[in-house]
Amino acid sequence: LIHGNPAPFALRYSLGNLLAICSTAFLMGPQAQIKSMLEPQRFYATTVYLGAIVATLVSALVLRMPSLVVCCICVQFLAMLWYGLSFIPYGRKILGRMASWLFGL
Repeated sequence: LIHGNPAPFALRYSLGNLLAICSTAFLMGPQAQIKSMLEPQRFYATTVYLGAIVATLVSALVLRMPSLVVCCICVQFLAMLWYGLSFIPYGRKILGRMASWLFGL
């Protein structure tokens, strides 16, 4: 990443996120995991999260565009954060209020 080639980092980061999803599927069971991911309050976060993982891998391994890779990694991180907060009661609401307070929105 520092030397201008974010592909190795992007690959490891994306595979780590996929491993995290698989580990929760192992703990919950695959059916319960998929059902949880498709619940209305998580559907968009799940879609963006999985889409960002795919976009990161495509931009790193196929397109080889470093700036796009970094952008996709940032989207992936934010989508993972939003998805994770959906499991905490009022987690996303609290983050939204904190962001609006910090940025004056």
